[in-house]
Amino acid sequence: MASSTLSTVVNGPGVGDGDRARATLFAMSRSVGPTTPPFLLPMEVRDHECDMEAIVNNSVYMNYLEHARHRYFRTLGVSFADLTASGVHPIVVRAEIDYRRPLRSGDHFVVSVQMERVTKLRFAFVQEIRLWEEQGAKTDDELAAHAARLTADEFNSFLLAVEARITATAITATGRPLPLEKWGDHAQMLAAAIGPPAGN
Repeated sequence: MASSTLSTVVNGPGVGDGDRARATLFAMSRSVGPTTPPFLLPMEVRDHECDMEAIVNNSVYMNYLEHARHRYFRTLGVSFADLTASGVHPIVVRAEIDYRRPLRSGDHFVVSVQMERVTKLRFAFVQEIRLWEEQGAKTDDELAAHAARLTADEFNSFLLAVEARITATAITATGRPLPLEKWGDHAQMLAAAIGPPAGN
């Protein structure tokens, strides 16, 4: 994985949410396709996430990406638990991932999240994972303080580890497609973040 680019396409309902204690949330403006600024989540690799080659197992990156999406939704005032309780069931229908370079135990990295509308029923999370080669700050508080000062140029200078595009939709409890406009109280908050479908 370190010497070549591997692409993975996964279809299905997604994977479990990763748990990152005391992860710091922050957002900053930069333009990479979608029109809204990205949400950025700094994280750290834990020992048990690495495989026998001492690098992060490829499946773990799905957890990183999903955890960042869940935390991003929280900043919009939306939780997946509340969505489900209200009869809205978001599901992943396609995951496209390019692995650029491996992460190792103890590495600090940043996961970005941006959203864009694909069709009336589908939307995409455009995400990156970049290696944060931070040597001077090791504690969560020090990392958070540095994170708050990050510039777009600095973030873009981090080494790219993963690029991903996660396509999702929502269904009702009976499996019927559910357009964003019918997401009840959550619709307006998410519409501002996602924007109109491509071509509108």
